[in-house]
Amino acid sequence: MEELKNGLCELKEMVCGLKEETNEKTIIEQLQEIEARLIREYVIKVEGIMIEPLWVEAYYFNKNVFSDCNTHLSEKQKNRFGQLYFHEKGRGGFDICLSDSEDYYLSFLLKRTLINGEFVKQTEVNKTLEKYGKSEEQLVYVKGVLVR
Repeated sequence: MEELKNGLCELKEMVCGLKEETNEKTIIEQLQEIEARLIREYVIKVEGIMIEPLWVEAYYFNKNVFSDCNTHLSEKQKNRFGQLYFHEKGRGGFDICLSDSEDYYLSFLLKRTLINGEFVKQTEVNKTLEKYGKSEEQLVYVKGVLVR
């Protein structure tokens, strides 16, 4: 019911359509549409912090259907719809997860954001969150952070 309250039904429907799709071109188009919706229609609200996505990048891995080799394949990118995934490898950053199942990985890297009105690059996220007295450990398991 939390998703209904936050207006996420339409986004959930888009994800359901994506995970059923097998045509690579159509999958890419659907990922691009979800990216556009995340930028235009959604914000992340967590522990008194508002994060506005300005530039997002899709990471999707669905075995035998769509294998994005850049997906971290972290358990924290599966079955965590509306939760944050903080990168465990690479140059840092964080994603909003949209996977609602253990069967596939789906998250969107927040490459550029406004965090409480401040422009932030993906590699500056942890430092910015620390300014607000928050850490990855405090935010990673908070549910329902994506709102319309």
